Amino acid sequence: FGAAAARALTIVANGKPVATIVAPGSPDRFAAQRTASEIRKYIRKATGAELAMVLEPNAVQGAIISVGDTDLAEQAGITTDHLKLDGCRLVVKGNILFLIGRDTLGPKPWHKARGTDKAGYTFLENFLGIRWFIPAPQGKLVPTTRDVSVPDDLNETITSGMAYVINGPYPSHYPAGYVANNSYEKVKIWSAGGESWANFLPLSKYFKDHPEYFALIGGKRTDHDLNYLCLSNPEVRNLLLRGVQEKFDEGFDWVQLSASDAF
Repeated sequence: FGAAAARALTIVANGKPVATIVAPGSPDRFAAQRTASEIRKYIRKATGAELAMVLEPNAVQGAIISVGDTDLAEQAGITTDHLKLDGCRLVVKGNILFLIGRDTLGPKPWHKARGTDKAGYTFLENFLGIRWFIPAPQGKLVPTTRDVSVPDDLNETITSGMAYVINGPYPSHYPAGYVANNSYEKVKIWSAGGESWANFLPLSKYFKDHPEYFALIGGKRTDHDLNYLCLSNPEVRNLLLRGVQEKFDEGFDWVQLSASDAF
């Protein structure tokens, strides 16, 4: 894999390391450092070669794999400004392979874009033939090879086609398969897990003073635990919409509005 190009940037030659992995040195760039470590680990599994890994601002000579939002990427004009969702770029300039993507912060590991991770695992898939099929030791394919290289005119932009995945095949503690199989969310989403009306109009807050907000069942306003609402009441609809707007105001990209069971 990866050796077909007539002109190439060599990463590993005859089982020997040629390139050095460079990641941002600042503590707030830990995610990129983790991705760099994963790339290093899988290259070692596939080739037996142990690439050196260096954190900026330490200088490096020779072939380089730059991971994430490094100073090297900034100097080369490699940006993520135009990327959407978990978009990422694989770009070669001179003696450097840049693996960089759109990264965002989120309250949970699955509530954020992980473009740099996507770039790293795409590199491993495309140029080492590595695959993650199921979240188990026997579910990985890591072909052995003695040589790894990328075309010296490589310039690819990749974005997965799904902004939101729930209950994907890989849990978050399997980072490689989790990202490679797009199991995560690429937008900041608020979800109650399938039933959100009660979050916006809870029984405990409203029933005492506004029983008319709740369903009339058998001639009586119900205080059932399932939080049945009176949807013919326009104020109920207004409160639900107000709750959704408040979540958007908190910075969420998507907000779930969903009825409880048996509505």
